[in-house]
Amino acid sequence: QGAARQMLAVLAAGSRVPLLGRIAAPTLIIHGRADKLVPVSAAYDLARHIRGAQLDIIPGMGHDLPAALLPRMAASVLRHMAAAEHQHREAAEIRMPVSLLPAAPKAAVKAPVLRMPRMLLRRRRVAADALPAAHRDQRAIHRESAGT
Repeated sequence: QGAARQMLAVLAAGSRVPLLGRIAAPTLIIHGRADKLVPVSAAYDLARHIRGAQLDIIPGMGHDLPAALLPRMAASVLRHMAAAEHQHREAAEIRMPVSLLPAAPKAAVKAPVLRMPRMLLRRRRVAADALPAAHRDQRAIHRESAGT
């Protein structure tokens, strides 16, 4: 009965495709190849309508969020976030040439810290050794720079 109500709500809402072209934020679409509720073709269609969207199709995953795949999904999100930050910095350099930026002492420049979404750590209690190596390194750098 719940699935029927959900399907009616989706049908009543109408198409949101015209709104997808307005999305300017870096977008990562994660979809299970074995999803029986929403076919994988819908993920490809969604990615086609969002400018610059990245698509991560996970083999064997259905329409659920298995705990065993959280480290893989977190790594995908972290890679996406790093790429988005890199693109943002490149765009900022194009708008403001580096020669016009005020010089900062080298000691004041810190590497960006990528943070694991707290929800993933809290809700699923992902062990530190299950985190991607890059994230563990970033956590260590952050702790050292904070003096803890």
